[in-house]
Amino acid sequence: MYFLSTVCLLMTAISNCNGAGLCDLDLIPLHSNFKMNSFLGSWYEVERSELAWGHNTWHGAVWTIFEARNGTKFFSYTGHRTGQDCNVPQTGFFTDTSLDGRVTLTSESGLYEMTFQVAYTDYNHVALVYMCYEALSTGVCHTNKLHVAFMSRVESLTMPQRVKLVSLLEPTCITESDIVASTTDNKVIISATGACIAPTPNPIRELPFTS
Repeated sequence: MYFLSTVCLLMTAISNCNGAGLCDLDLIPLHSNFKMNSFLGSWYEVERSELAWGHNTWHGAVWTIFEARNGTKFFSYTGHRTGQDCNVPQTGFFTDTSLDGRVTLTSESGLYEMTFQVAYTDYNHVALVYMCYEALSTGVCHTNKLHVAFMSRVESLTMPQRVKLVSLLEPTCITESDIVASTTDNKVIISATGACIAPTPNPIRELPFTS
């Protein structure tokens, strides 16, 4: 028992020892009357958690969410690891769920499927988004599969905006101490303000997994 307890302590908050490290996304209020069409466009991850990938979490991440001619909602995002250039954009599409404000995000490569849950947004400035990189059959996400982002339409947050997003965090899942700045360094090819350049969507896309 001592050995098991020691291992659990060493694995910290991202572990799942004796039921710890679980986040019930069903307890997190969804943004009321969420409107995906108003959420389209570019979003910068100004601050985010590192629970899922630690220091390998992408810095300077930026998303572009757009609608194809057939109404399918697609995404494209990029970022970079410490000391590296911005990655080739990852792409995929959204599928609606039965809950307003929660969608399923599927990569075009088919490598992953995740839940993308908007807890809050004012559409024009900021958003608080929870992402779970595992099947969400019961609404529960392991913390080491959870990614939380403070998003902004520009590459920074004002202090009042940050205070607002921190106040909306679900403390049983994540706390302010888990949120870190999406920093960058001088070794990468980025925009002048420190973020990767927003991916350019293909406006003529029609179906998932086609170009």
